[in-house]
Amino acid sequence: MSSALPQVITLLAGTWVLGDVLCYVRVYIAYFAYPAGMSLIVVLTTSKFLIMTYPFRTASWKTKRAQQVCSCVWASSAIMPIMMFAVDRNDVLFDYRIHYCEYGFSAHIWKMMLPISFSICAVVPNLVIVATTVPTLKYLIDARKSARRVRGSVPWQGALTVVITATVYVCSTLPMTLYYVGRLFVIDDPSGLGGLFHTIYLKISYYLLMVNIMANFYIYTLTIKSFRKFLRTKVLSLVAVSSALKAPKTQQQLQTTGSGKTNENSKNIAFSTGDKQGRRAAIKRNTGINELSVE
Repeated sequence: MSSALPQVITLLAGTWVLGDVLCYVRVYIAYFAYPAGMSLIVVLTTSKFLIMTYPFRTASWKTKRAQQVCSCVWASSAIMPIMMFAVDRNDVLFDYRIHYCEYGFSAHIWKMMLPISFSICAVVPNLVIVATTVPTLKYLIDARKSARRVRGSVPWQGALTVVITATVYVCSTLPMTLYYVGRLFVIDDPSGLGGLFHTIYLKISYYLLMVNIMANFYIYTLTIKSFRKFLRTKVLSLVAVSSALKAPKTQQQLQTTGSGKTNENSKNIAFSTGDKQGRRAAIKRNTGINELSVE
């Protein structure tokens, strides 16, 4: 939501209308989150591969070690935005090709630093993800075949989730990674292939990143039973809360309706009682008239 909503607003407005502060914040957060997300996928696929390959050695792994690794990932992901801020913190512009704020990398030092930094932060992680995901997928296929022979089952849930998550991530981020590497070597010629690379290819690569943002929810829903149970519990709790909020109104309406019916019944009783009294008075009057006429 934090990434898609500004994008939608910018596309509708045709320019950046959210202010300079959010423009700068968006740029630095993006260059922090992008390597962090990729590094966490590397940790995910590598740990799953090692667990399946060396089950006895990895049995002693504890949650504390996983937390330490994740902390190192988040800390190392801040290197790139710190470098950008140190070189030229004001080198931020609005790119009309993708309708978003971007870092310009216009300083001369980036010609040497950018290929090295993006190779470390993007190219190498993608290669590691592919190198660990392919054996994991092969393990699933072989285990499935072996299980069919003995009429058994395979605990495929965690491994399949890792494989699908890594595949979607690589397919959605690899084009943008190639663009950031190739932008240093492909000349921006509007009349040639360079122009298509810096416009059409950039747009396609950028919007493919949205696939990864939207896909994780559906991947976890389809492959993780506990996640589906969690969603079902939350939905049922929301339904219960909404029903509880509507219940007092319903009771109040019933009370109001009941009191109205009671008033109507009392009025009918009063009317019927009055009618009876009137009939009795009329009978008495008629009786008196008859007595007088007899006399």
